Amino acid sequence: LLGSVFQTNPTTYTLTTNTNNQSGMITNLYPLDLTKNFSLSFQINLGMNDGWGADGIAFMLSRNCNPSLSGGQGLGVSGTNNSIVVEFDTWDNGTFVNDISNDHIAIYRDAIFDAANNIMDGTSIPVCMASNCANTEDGQWHNVRIEWEFINSTSQKILVFFNNSLRAVSTGNHITNRFLGQSVVFYSISASTGGATNLQEVRFASNNNPTFCGGQPVLLKAPPLGSNYSWSSGVNSTVDSATTLADF
Repeated sequence: LLGSVFQTNPTTYTLTTNTNNQSGMITNLYPLDLTKNFSLSFQINLGMNDGWGADGIAFMLSRNCNPSLSGGQGLGVSGTNNSIVVEFDTWDNGTFVNDISNDHIAIYRDAIFDAANNIMDGTSIPVCMASNCANTEDGQWHNVRIEWEFINSTSQKILVFFNNSLRAVSTGNHITNRFLGQSVVFYSISASTGGATNLQEVRFASNNNPTFCGGQPVLLKAPPLGSNYSWSSGVNSTVDSATTLADF
């Protein structure tokens, strides 16, 4: 957790409150393997301040497990090198960045929010966030799904769904061009406010504790980031996985 973000409950994070000059980010320390297909689902709430609300939420894939924060128009991630950013933008920043007035989605390289760095298939300008171009600063939770498709070593695809409708696609040699050949990346979700504000939140599916029969072996996994691990409760393992027995 970085910046203004705080955990509201076990599945929900408030990225920004409805106040000026906030920036908040969460980063998942379990890395993603870009040589394998995956799908990530979550919900976002973009606040209720439609007339003077900003700035929106960003989803980012990057090589950095601890990215730097930015504010305002940057949605918390601006200028992060070796990254792909999906913006869920609620503010029209004008023609100099090729924005549109509707709440919108776009996919950018290196978190540079302008037409030259828009990498969406088929368009150099953002598209409406909702399929009917409706206002999304409505205080409601909206479904987001990010799909990654590994086609081959020189072609990969990222697909963005909003409220179960496909809104944006980017196809290219992303592993080589965006991530310098590194196929292990991390995902972050961030938001920011500036002179205009909104409450901006993200939540995930329930993480209720699983139930096991007493004495049953349970496999535990940690992020595969280190070279030596230490586990509590007497588990004897120095690697990123360990087996223990469920308590009675």
